[in-house]
Amino acid sequence: MQHAVRIAGPTVAKIVLCGAPNSGKSELAVELGRAMRKHGKHPTAIIDDYTKEISGRYDLGVGVQGSYLVDLAVAVERLAQEYAAAREGSEHFIVVGSLAETSLNCEFEQSDVSWAVANVIMPVWPLMRRSSGDHTTYLLPLGDDPSNFETTLYENMPLALEGLMVPYAALPIEHKDMWVDYILYETFGIGDVPNPSQD
Repeated sequence: MQHAVRIAGPTVAKIVLCGAPNSGKSELAVELGRAMRKHGKHPTAIIDDYTKEISGRYDLGVGVQGSYLVDLAVAVERLAQEYAAAREGSEHFIVVGSLAETSLNCEFEQSDVSWAVANVIMPVWPLMRRSSGDHTTYLLPLGDDPSNFETTLYENMPLALEGLMVPYAALPIEHKDMWVDYILYETFGIGDVPNPSQD
């Protein structure tokens, strides 16, 4: 397990969980949020389900069933929910999904406009990634019995993250029971978790 960029005891932190659909991002976010509150890292906001907000609001498909405009709406909604949580007093943020998935969805739609939008997103990434504090990004492995789309998206995630200049750590499936402790250590310096790759 590689190390993400270490933040030494921030007062405000943003943790981004990215990966293919059905990789367990939402479940990990809930478990991580519970552990953060236990260690006094609260109030903590979990930013999730914004794709459902967009789909329900406009009665449109999202992801591979969507369009480039829907993808952009999802990216903006995600950022808007972060700012709304900050206004409400949240000091820490767990964000499920990232602009990497959004840009890949644009590219997978295989149209000239979508390709252009995917490339336009990259220069504005510094704006889109803004939050109340620094953040680390973690890439989850594929879930059980992944579809071809999920596999393709996962295989392209490292390239998307690197293209967006986002430092990240890949979470290996064989150490799933250590994910929460590992993220707490990498982000807040809580605990003493060894690097599993050295085991």
